[in-house]
Amino acid sequence: MELSKKIKTLAKVFLASVLFAILISTAQIKVGLLPSLIQKPWLLAEVTTLFGAITLVGAWRWHALNSAQGIHFTLSKTILITYIGCAFNNLLPSSVGGDAFKIFYVFKQYPQNKSRIVLTIFTDRLLGFLSVLLILCVGALFYIPQLHQQRRIFYLFAACAAVSFAILGIFLIFLWFSRKMKANQSMTKWLGHNKVSQKITVFLEAMSTFRYEKSVIIKGLLFSICIQILMTLVVLLIAKTMSLPLTFPGYLVAIGITQIVSLFPITPGGIGIGEMAFANVLLLLNPFSSAPYATAFFAYRLFGQLAYLPGLIYGIPEFFKKRGIKGSVESEYV
Repeated sequence: MELSKKIKTLAKVFLASVLFAILISTAQIKVGLLPSLIQKPWLLAEVTTLFGAITLVGAWRWHALNSAQGIHFTLSKTILITYIGCAFNNLLPSSVGGDAFKIFYVFKQYPQNKSRIVLTIFTDRLLGFLSVLLILCVGALFYIPQLHQQRRIFYLFAACAAVSFAILGIFLIFLWFSRKMKANQSMTKWLGHNKVSQKITVFLEAMSTFRYEKSVIIKGLLFSICIQILMTLVVLLIAKTMSLPLTFPGYLVAIGITQIVSLFPITPGGIGIGEMAFANVLLLLNPFSSAPYATAFFAYRLFGQLAYLPGLIYGIPEFFKKRGIKGSVESEYV
C-alpha cells in the first residue's frame, strides 16, 4: 500500500513536470517575467493585502455557519484557523488539507459534535462551489457569441456547470436520504451494528437535523462571491503589471473554471493543470490573443504561498504534535 502511494505521488509529480514543460515550450509560462514581479514591493504589498481580505471574508463565512449550528468560536480565533487552513491548502497540497486541519482543530473544542462540524465545513465548501456556478452562469452571458461559435468553450462551460450541479445534487441526495431514514427510524436496520455503520448513522442523523436560516445561506453565498471577486482582482493586478490584456469577466470565469478543474487529483494541488486550464480558457475567450496567461496564474500561486507561509510555520508543529496523540482526522472522518 505504501509503495503504491509513492508510485502515485511520483506519477503526479511527473505529470505536473510534463505540463509545465509544455507551458514553457509554448511560451504560456515565461519564467523570465517572474523575478521582475517579485522584485516589486508595492505589488507584493497589494497582493498580500488582497490575500488577507480573502482570508477575512472566508473566516466571516465560516463563523456565520458555525454560529448558526451552536459552534461558538470568536471571530479572531476563526480568522486564525482559516488562515492556517489556507496555508495548508496552498503549501501542502499533497499531504494535509486545510479542511482536515480545521476539522481537527474544532474537534478538540467540540468533540461531541464531530459529524455536525464536518457538515459545517462541507457546507462552507459547497457555498464556494455554488458561487462558482453562479459566476459561470452570469459569465456565460458576456460570451454568448464565443459559446455559439466555439463548441470547445461551450462544452467547457457545460462540463464545469455539470460538476457544480453534481456536487450540489450529492449533498441534496444525502440530505433527503438522511431525512427518509430518520422518518422510518430504520437507520440501524439498514446499516447494521458495525463500527463503520455507526459512524454513517451518526453522520446521517446529524444531516437530518442540519438546518440553516435562509439569511445565513444567502450571507454565506454573498461572502463566497466576494471571495471569487477578490481572487480575480489578485490575478488582474498581476496581469496588469505584466501588461497582459485585461477583461474582468474573462478572468472571473477563468478563475472559476480553474478551481473546478483543479478538483481532480491528477497533479499535486492541481499544479500545472490549473495554469493550463486558466490559460486555455482565456485563449478560447480571446481567440486573437497569444498572451502568456499561465504566467499570471503561476505568479498568483507563488504570491499565495508567500502570503500564507507564516500560517504554515505556525500550524505544522501544533497539528502534528496533537495528531500523534489523537490520531489521524483525515483517515477517520474525511
